[in-house]
Amino acid sequence: MPMAPDELVAVIAEEVEDLRFGEILAADITKETLLWSVAAHTKSLGLESVELFELVYRVEARTQLKFPEDFELVSITSVGDFARRLMPS
Repeated sequence: MPMAPDELVAVIAEEVEDLRFGEILAADITKETLLWSVAAHTKSLGLESVELFELVYRVEARTQLKFPEDFELVSITSVGDFARRLMPS
């Protein structure tokens, strides 16, 4: 049974909470939450590049979904964007 986009957002949020040792709670993460941002006024997880790679690894391992080989990670901006791009077409 395929995973729904909202379920994938929840998985991403849970993995972020674990990755950040509970510093950021999964319940506070929505599909609009930015993964990284330099703007102070935005709601952002503030992930560093190494953390973003770790997050991709964790979510791919947990869901068995895979980004394409030629995918550019820096093109992902939000949690919802991450989920959309990882979902099979």
